[in-house]
Amino acid sequence: MILTASKKYLKNPKIEYRLLGGMSNYTYVVSENDKKYVIRVLGKDANLFVHRNEEEYHIKMFERLNITNKTLYFDLESGVKVTEYVEGDILSEINTLNYLSEVADILKKVHTSPKSKYDYDLFSRLKEFEAINKDIPKVYYELKEWALEKRKTTYKNIELTFTHGDSQPSNFIVSKDKVYLVDFEFSGNNDPYYDIACFGNIHFEYATKLLNVYLGRNANVKELKRLYYNRIIQALQWSLVAKYKHEAGMSEELKVPFLKLMNDYLNLGLKLKQDYEHLR
Repeated sequence: MILTASKKYLKNPKIEYRLLGGMSNYTYVVSENDKKYVIRVLGKDANLFVHRNEEEYHIKMFERLNITNKTLYFDLESGVKVTEYVEGDILSEINTLNYLSEVADILKKVHTSPKSKYDYDLFSRLKEFEAINKDIPKVYYELKEWALEKRKTTYKNIELTFTHGDSQPSNFIVSKDKVYLVDFEFSGNNDPYYDIACFGNIHFEYATKLLNVYLGRNANVKELKRLYYNRIIQALQWSLVAKYKHEAGMSEELKVPFLKLMNDYLNLGLKLKQDYEHLR
């Protein structure tokens, strides 16, 4: 599968190793003539969750910002992508907190750049994801209703900026010369705090620490609540992705407990909602 996909761009590729991370795709380092490349091949039904035309458009936007590696080949239909290889460490695998200033600078550059022609309308996406799922837990809808009400009231006037949309530590690469940002499947105009909340995908305190660095001071209660809110709606999104993957048989195929992940995301959302309401 990987070699076949690689040959869409390379003549005689050789698989070096797989890059781990993510819930939807397979990413490998391949080589040809002593030069390395990164190839992404979509996992089962991955196109159900991503708009490839938007991804292609956003790749070009990020390349103009000079904060990512160059995409050499992109197939809209299959989703196969070949990019330049960057020698470095994935931020999630080293001391993540040592690079908060670099991450904040990159995100500020994204957030102050020209906006996209595409909004990342999370609630519209949730409807798309709901349509391909069945027997969604009641607690999901209760949490979504709370989040939607907050969007209509507390956060109705938030100014949208261009955002990465999945800026977790595993999507930053620390090279010897700079830090790179990769993977643009969920990019679009959104609340810039959405990106900061993404950084706390494993350890939420990473997001709160990044927010302080991003602001250049300690965040106040209003700002912290906005951060919590964005992580809550992310939990809603990923709970649906995990549920679909379990129902499609991928828990067994990939040896990943997607049903547990769904419940973990919903429990996270409930916990953060409780914390949100107690912030003073």
